[in-house]
Amino acid sequence: LPGEICSLFARSGAGKSLFSIKAAAICTHLGYKTLFITPEMTSEQMSLRIDVMLGKIRGYEFSHMALKKGDDINEEEYEKFLRESRENRFLICDNISGKSITISGISSLVRKHNPKVLVIDNMELLSPGEKAEKLYEKMYNLYFGLRSLCTANKICAFVTHQATRSAASNPYRFPRVDEVSSGDALIRTSDIALAMCLVKDDDKKRLISFQKFRDIGNLAKEYVVVDFDVDRGIFIEAS
Repeated sequence: LPGEICSLFARSGAGKSLFSIKAAAICTHLGYKTLFITPEMTSEQMSLRIDVMLGKIRGYEFSHMALKKGDDINEEEYEKFLRESRENRFLICDNISGKSITISGISSLVRKHNPKVLVIDNMELLSPGEKAEKLYEKMYNLYFGLRSLCTANKICAFVTHQATRSAASNPYRFPRVDEVSSGDALIRTSDIALAMCLVKDDDKKRLISFQKFRDIGNLAKEYVVVDFDVDRGIFIEAS
């Protein structure tokens, strides 16, 4: 709903970016104007990943590596997909005026483009806008600034956050909230909070657990298993 925030935290390499791309692709496919903020990748890198994921939803079978290298792709199919995707519902930002990305900068983009959905991959890489801030102050300001932005503009957000190094010892368990920078602020500002981890002996699957789900009582499942393939744009609950 407008004003709500869904957050995901996981260790490095677990697949946070693919999850955020899937969320953005679904919203774009459903007709919602979506603003994607990527402090880590360039807009060109992200565009290819979005094409693969959105293409998958629309019935195409693209390979990320093939598109990246320009090899073994059906050019007619790709051109057809690109023509269908000219609605301009998806916007990517990898910097603002050649500088780092701040919450105030994102607010300006939201006022300018009026998206319905905001997706931020790697929230911790945003700049607080003040050099002297300590880490915990930075994250508190980022989370509560995002909350205010979503409430004021009546948009919903999906954000990802990387767990700290203390969570790296076992990639096959869900990171705890206290293994995320200012995890208490993340939980307090999120209406839905998810954690994700790897599956032992199967790099084509991931586990996702529900850490918080506001206004809903007991969930039917504690966690779900998803099929996972970056190259083919697969991120879907396993049957």
